Amino acid sequence: MKQPKMEKFAGLKARRVNVQFTDDIPKYWANGDPMVSCFFAALSTIFPDGERFFIHSVRNYIDQVEEGELKEAMMGFIGQEGSHSRTHQAYNSWLAKQGYPVARLVSHTKHALLWFRKVAPPKLQIAFTAAFEHFTAILGESSINEVPEIQAEIEKWHPVMRKVWLWHGVEENEHKAVAFDVYQFAGGGYALRVAALIMVSLYIWIYLSGLTLYYLRLDGQLKPSVLFNGFKVFWVNPGMFRRIIPSWLSFFKPGFHPWQHDNSKQLEKMVAQLEADGLFDFLSKAA
Repeated sequence: MKQPKMEKFAGLKARRVNVQFTDDIPKYWANGDPMVSCFFAALSTIFPDGERFFIHSVRNYIDQVEEGELKEAMMGFIGQEGSHSRTHQAYNSWLAKQGYPVARLVSHTKHALLWFRKVAPPKLQIAFTAAFEHFTAILGESSINEVPEIQAEIEKWHPVMRKVWLWHGVEENEHKAVAFDVYQFAGGGYALRVAALIMVSLYIWIYLSGLTLYYLRLDGQLKPSVLFNGFKVFWVNPGMFRRIIPSWLSFFKPGFHPWQHDNSKQLEKMVAQLEADGLFDFLSKAA
C-alpha cells in the first residue's frame, strides 16, 4: 500500500489530565442547563469504548506502515485516545454517582462495538473511525474557535468540566487527520468514506439525542422549557451545533483532507492556556 503524503503533522503528545471529578461538581455544571449537561453526559457515556474501538481500527494497520510521520502520528493517536478513554471512565463513575445507569449503557456500547470488530473488515472499521473522528473534531473545534458568544457560554461552565472538554476538543483536533490518513493508506475511496459519515452522523444524533432525553427524563427535567433552552444554546445562540455544519459538509468534497482547515494556531493557544491552568500532570511525546 502507498503511504499518503501527510499534509500536517503536529507531533502528537499523550497527556494525562490533572482533574478530579469530585462530589461538589454540580450535576448541571453547564451554566445550570440540564439539557446541555445531559448531552455531554451522554457523550461521555459512549466515549471509553468508542475510543478503544478507534485505537483498534488504527492498530489494524500499524504493522503495515513504514517508519515515518504516519506511523509516529498513529502512535500519538493511540496515546491520546487511550488517555481520553481513561479520563471518561472516571467521568462516567462520577455520572453513576449522579444516579445515571452508566454501567448498563456502557455495556451496550461495548458489546455492540465488539460485535462490529468481529464482523466488519478492517477497511470498514477505519472508514467509520475516520468519520467519527471528523465529527468529534468539528464538535471540539466549536469550543476552541475564537467565537465570542461560544467563549462566553463556556466560561460559565464549572472549571473542571470546562477544562476536560476543552482538552478533549484540542486533542481531537490535533489528531483529526490520523484515521483519515490511515484510511487513505488502506486504499479507501470516496464512496465508502462519505457513506460512513452519513451512517455515523445518523447514529450519533439518534443515539445521543435519545440518551440525552433519557437522562433528562430520569432527572424529571424532560420539560418544554428545558428543551427550548438547550435547543437555543446548541442551535441558536451561541449555536455550537449550527456553526459546525459547514465543517461537516466539507467531508463530502472529493479532495477533502482534515488539515485543509488549519486551526493549529488556535490549538497552540488553547494548549498554552490549559498548561498555564495546571491541567496536565504528565506530558510526553508518544512513541
